[in-house]
Amino acid sequence: MHDLPGLLLGLTAALAWGVTDTAATVASRRVGSLRATAGTQLVSVVVLVVLVLVLLVHVRLPVLVPFLFLLVFFLFPLLVLVFLFPVFLFVLPVVLAHRAAEAKLGRDGGVRAGVVLV
Repeated sequence: MHDLPGLLLGLTAALAWGVTDTAATVASRRVGSLRATAGTQLVSVVVLVVLVLVLLVHVRLPVLVPFLFLLVFFLFPLLVLVFLFPVFLFVLPVVLAHRAAEAKLGRDGGVRAGVVLV
């Protein structure tokens, strides 16, 4: 068993992933997906800021390293959200309209590849 630390870290990551997924599912069913996502992001940012402060105070790292944590785990997802917002704003209504037309005309009745056949 030379790789016991790797095995333990992998099992811990799998457990954390499962707990997080279950908690997110329960939260989104209770308060809605948007509020659950916003709450998750807020909690993540608070935990990340605390982690950065602990690293700055207790661990002798270059000052740049904790701020790289903030950059990677907070600013990058924020940029992804900003750049994906137009996709949700413009593409999603088209997809939803297609689904509504498909439902109106029946499961496959008259709707092929996004074109309504009259």
